Amino acid sequence: MEAREITRLSETPTPVNRACGNCARAKAKCIFASDAGGKCQRCYRLQKTCEPTASRVRATPRARKLGDSNRITKTSVAKLEEKLDGLVTLLQSSREPVEVPQPPIETAAHVCRIEATPLSIRPICSSNEIEPSLVNINAYRLLEGRNIPPTLTNSHAPNIDSQSRPYKKATLECLGFTSQKADALLDIFRTEMTPNFSFAVVDKSLTAIELLQENPLLFIAIAAIASRETIQQKDLGNTFIVQMSEAVFVRGERSMEILVAIITYAGWSYYHFYNVPRLTGLISAACTILYDLKLTRPPTKTPLSLFDKAMRHANMKEISEPIRTIDERRAYLGCYFLTCIVSSCFHRIDALPYTSYVDQCCSILEAADTRNEDHTLIALVRLQLVSERIKQAPWNTGGNGGENFCPQILHVKALETQLRNVKAELAPGTFNNVHVNLSYHAIEVLLYKCGLFKSSSTSSSDISGFDRLEILHKCLQSVKSFMDVFFAIPASQFHTLPIAILGHLMHVLVVLQILSCFESSDWDLEYSRQEVSLTTVLKNLADKFENVTKELAIDAGSTIKGQDVFSISAVKMRCVEEYCRSKMAGLEPEIAPEAIINNDYYGLGDNSTGLFSDTFDDTWMCDILAPLE
Repeated sequence: MEAREITRLSETPTPVNRACGNCARAKAKCIFASDAGGKCQRCYRLQKTCEPTASRVRATPRARKLGDSNRITKTSVAKLEEKLDGLVTLLQSSREPVEVPQPPIETAAHVCRIEATPLSIRPICSSNEIEPSLVNINAYRLLEGRNIPPTLTNSHAPNIDSQSRPYKKATLECLGFTSQKADALLDIFRTEMTPNFSFAVVDKSLTAIELLQENPLLFIAIAAIASRETIQQKDLGNTFIVQMSEAVFVRGERSMEILVAIITYAGWSYYHFYNVPRLTGLISAACTILYDLKLTRPPTKTPLSLFDKAMRHANMKEISEPIRTIDERRAYLGCYFLTCIVSSCFHRIDALPYTSYVDQCCSILEAADTRNEDHTLIALVRLQLVSERIKQAPWNTGGNGGENFCPQILHVKALETQLRNVKAELAPGTFNNVHVNLSYHAIEVLLYKCGLFKSSSTSSSDISGFDRLEILHKCLQSVKSFMDVFFAIPASQFHTLPIAILGHLMHVLVVLQILSCFESSDWDLEYSRQEVSLTTVLKNLADKFENVTKELAIDAGSTIKGQDVFSISAVKMRCVEEYCRSKMAGLEPEIAPEAIINNDYYGLGDNSTGLFSDTFDDTWMCDILAPLE
């Protein structure tokens, strides 16, 4: 009956334009019923009190002043303008090339500052092109609308084609050279220096200007080692180091051009020992490039996987069969040879490990027979292989043997046979090369100096008696042969001798000093001094170095005299000669006989300490070549 009453209620809207309190809270439609006692239908049905909601008084809006509105607008615009001005300034600054401070090349005729670019030396004042950098990469993309190639691709497979990268060229005038002088230095390098160290090749048809355009870093290296002006050598050496370091370590470039330039500079880097010892750093940089270019092993012919092909396709890299060029094999052998020399003579880094790929590269170069100098290169590498085997002999590795241990004299005979076989297999006329001849005798000294070791062990494997006497005599004769060949070199050709020969010379001098003071019942000390006199050798070296300065007219037009490497070495050799002469004259009364017999005074020790091989290193070499304080 109640439901029927509700349906009979007249449905009229609420008299006020607002729902009652109950309907408002329930968010329900509020319909007023005229016959429900002033209630809405919902309140009537639920038997609730129907009361209208309280009316809300709307707050009067605050009047805004016209001046305030204008002030806010102007402030916002000013802030936006400041931000836009800063962004424009940033973008404009990214268009300008970054000026890298470089040491100036100062000559008597020209002063020039140069800036690093990939594989090039360029004047700052002539740069108008835009080059992207890691800092401004986004600005460069916005300004030029160009795509920046991902660096991951280059690090995965370094690009050895330098022609694909645009760079500005240096000029001879900027470097302080005339075309005639630059061609003369290049000719000295090709005709006089390369035959003794043929791991870096410059085409005979190239002029200095063409080489500067093709490989500017190599030209800087050649000019630095062939120049007869000490100040210019130092400046060019500094320039080379800076440019090479920025290319290899800052920009991460890897190319054959840089590798050949480093090998060239490192091959004669003893010219710069008086400046800063850099040889080990140069060799490390060369090895880094060598490994990154994957030149230390034969090219792999393993088929690429689907993933590798997809990655190369995504980076737009061509898939081609890997090929090793003759120059790449030559550069690998050059790095191997240099690391062996630095390891044995300076004791600072380890040599590149020997692999069958070394023999393979030698065989390929020998079969190609493209250059006569390659025969010298092959001979040096194969002689160095014997030298590396000598370093593994028991007297160098500390093996003191046992009852079943192979006698050391058998090791000597086996290594001696290997050395003779290498000499017999050399191409006709190769042994006449000064570098090959001196290297052969230096390796003989390295082999026969084992007679100078005295082991603390009483094992029968030690070299003793007549065997030891024979080995000591062979060592002395090898030292004499080395010195005869060395002093036969004309003074005008001393600038062509690479770092390896200087290292051999210092090593032979150390052995000669020990032979000249070696007291043993198996050795005739007086005979040794008459056969090869240490003081006479030192005097002849000082005279020779002085003649080199005169013959080559080093620093002839300069006011600075006596600062070149040969003048410095001459002064040092005379000091060493005087010291040795005085010490050897009073040797017996100053030193206890038991100390002489035990070899403690000469720093030999036993064959397990390795003290003998550490008698000189790059610090010792720097002492010989560094300027007097």
